[in-house]
Amino acid sequence: MILKLYNTRTKDFSELTNFENVKVYACGPTVYNYAHIGNFRTYIFGDLLIKTLRFLGYKVNYAMNITDIGHLTGDLDDGEDKVAKTAREKGLTVYEISEFFTEAFFNDCRKLNIVYPDKVLIASKHIPIMIEVVKILEEKKNTYFSNGNVYFDTSCFKSYGEMAGIDLIDKDMTLPRVDVDKFKRNKTDFVLWFTNSKFKDQEMKWDSPWGFGYPSWHLECAAMNLEYFKDTLDIHLGGVDHIGVHHINEIAIAECFLDKKWCDVFVHGEFLIMDYNKMSKSRGNFITVKDLEDQNFSPLDFRYLCLTSHYRNQLKFSLDNLQASKIARENLINKLSYFYESLDPVDLNTLNKDLKNFGFSVEKEYYDSFVEKISFDLNVSQGLALLWEIIKSENLSFVSKLRLAFIFDEIMSLNLREEILKNLQNHDVVIDENMKALIEERRIAKCEKNFKRADEIRDFFAKKGFVLVDTKEGTKVKRG
Repeated sequence: MILKLYNTRTKDFSELTNFENVKVYACGPTVYNYAHIGNFRTYIFGDLLIKTLRFLGYKVNYAMNITDIGHLTGDLDDGEDKVAKTAREKGLTVYEISEFFTEAFFNDCRKLNIVYPDKVLIASKHIPIMIEVVKILEEKKNTYFSNGNVYFDTSCFKSYGEMAGIDLIDKDMTLPRVDVDKFKRNKTDFVLWFTNSKFKDQEMKWDSPWGFGYPSWHLECAAMNLEYFKDTLDIHLGGVDHIGVHHINEIAIAECFLDKKWCDVFVHGEFLIMDYNKMSKSRGNFITVKDLEDQNFSPLDFRYLCLTSHYRNQLKFSLDNLQASKIARENLINKLSYFYESLDPVDLNTLNKDLKNFGFSVEKEYYDSFVEKISFDLNVSQGLALLWEIIKSENLSFVSKLRLAFIFDEIMSLNLREEILKNLQNHDVVIDENMKALIEERRIAKCEKNFKRADEIRDFFAKKGFVLVDTKEGTKVKRG
C-alpha cells in the first residue's frame, strides 16, 4: 500500500510512489547536553515513519546528522556555539563533550527502540563539502561577505521562506527567532561561514577561502545531505520548530546549489508540552530518559505514551499521563501473557513461523485495517486502539490475537514478545490434565527413587519447551 504523509511544504498530503530508493534525512541532536524526552518524541515519530516505510515494502536509505559545531545558543547567527559553551563550563574539550553526548543519545535511542540510521553524519567530519558548497554559491552570486562572515543573500532565492509563510516583499514582517544584524543586507539573510565570531577562543575552526572559521548549522545539514545522497532528497524530518528557520534555510542553500527542487516532502512532528510550553533545555523544563528510569518508569512507558497521540498533535506530558501509559502497557503485556501461556505446542510453533500467513478472514480484516491506518499519515494511535479492540474481541483465538499483536509491534516496537516471555518467567504455566498427571507420576517416581522415570518425564517437558521447578509448594512449570 502507498504511504500518504502530510507535507508541510505543500500543505497537503503527498503520496510516496517510489518504492525502490526512498532517501530520508532527519535533523539529529546538537550534542552539548542530554537529549530530553521532548526531543525523543520527535525521534520516535521518525522511527515510526522509517519502520512503516519498511513494513509497507519501501527500500529506505535513512541518514541523521550529529551537530557538534556551529549551532549557536541563539539558534541563528547570534550567541555562542552550544558545544563550545558546554565544553568551557565543564573544563573539557569540544571533542570530549561531543563524543560523550553522542554516545548518550544513541544509548537512550536503544532504550526507546528507536531505529539506528543507515548513516550517521557528524558535522565536523564533513567540512570540505561545506566549503565547496559555499564556493559554488559564491560563484552563483548567492552570497556576500560582510564583517568577516559569509552570508546567504535570500533576495536571490525568490521562493525563500514559502514553507513558513515568509513574504520577502513584506518589509515589516516579524520573523520568528531572528535577531537584528546590522551587517545583513536583508533581515532574512543568514550566515553560511563564520570567521568573525565574538567568541575568539572557538576551539573547532578550519581554514577556508574566507579565513579561519566554522560553518553554520544550516550549511552543515544541507551540505551533508548533498554529499551523502548525491542529489535530491525524498523526505526531510524534524520538529515544527525547524520550519520557520532551519529548514527554509536548508532549502535555499540546496536549491540554489542544484538549480532545481531539492526535497519533495517535509514532515514535522509537534511538541511535547509541559504546562502549555514546549519542553526546552533553554527553559530548564526538560526531563531525560534517565530521569524517567529514576522514577521507576520504563523508557517503553514513554514510547507507549507517544503512540497514543498523532505526531502532528501536541502531546501533554505529566507524570499522571505517564503513569496511565505505564499501567496500560503492563495490562497489555499481562493480557497477551495469559493468551501466550494458554497455547499448546502446535500454536506456539505457528507463532514462530510466517506471522502474515493468516488462517482466518477476520485476522486478515484486522491486518488490512491496521495497514490502512498507518498508511494514512502514520495513524499509529489508531493502530494502538485497534490492538486493544483485537485483545477484547470474542471472534479471535488467542493465537490470532498474538499473531496480530506481534505484527503490529514491528512498528510500535513495544517489545511485546520479549516482555511476554519475561513476564512468564515469574508466572506458572497453564497446564492440561495429561501434563498434571505426568507431574504427579514424576513426584511418585522420585519418592520411590525411580529417578530414571522422573528424568524421562522431565525430558518430555523440556522437549515441549517447559522447565520443571521443584518447590516446597510442589512442582511448578515454567517456559524454558
